[in-house]
Amino acid sequence: MSRDRRFYIVKGRASHGNVTHLCPTVSIAIDALKRFRQGSVYDIQVFDPNGDAWSPADLEAFGAGTEKSEPAALVDRF
Repeated sequence: MSRDRRFYIVKGRASHGNVTHLCPTVSIAIDALKRFRQGSVYDIQVFDPNGDAWSPADLEAFGAGTEKSEPAALVDRF
């Protein structure tokens, strides 16, 4: 049995190339999103641990609904 760590992925494009952050929690993903917005990163994309695309607003709304940071899902694969 192996355990694969799954992440929220926040990625975008900057003047120097593509930027990708693998975030183990929602709060870290929101922090990465804020840094992207403050910097010169555009075409921002967000993916949940299942690989489903989210809008940045969806991520922020989901993060606002959690009182504490929850770790990203851990998946057991047999």
